[in-house]
Amino acid sequence: MEIVSRLKEPLPGNSHLTRYMDIHSFLYFITQSKLRFARLDSFEDVNEGFPAAMSDAVKEFASRSRNVPRTADKAELMEQVAGLKKEHNGLKDGYREH
Repeated sequence: MEIVSRLKEPLPGNSHLTRYMDIHSFLYFITQSKLRFARLDSFEDVNEGFPAAMSDAVKEFASRSRNVPRTADKAELMEQVAGLKKEHNGLKDGYREH
């Protein structure tokens, strides 16, 4: 079986690959010695394949953006919103790059 790696860095020798599959895919693997992979754009979960760290960062950002402290000072509020916007753009760029 040929394995093609597109990783930027090699995985350690003791790494494990886990793949969940239905019985039909498993039988195909057993009989054909091939794994079938769907294209990422065909997954129902749009976050499939993204690292947990990015998911956690997005959840934390969403929580902080919903809980912006109330202030009477418009300049301070605008500064907080500008900071959130900058962080949002950073997350968006990382998401697109991945």
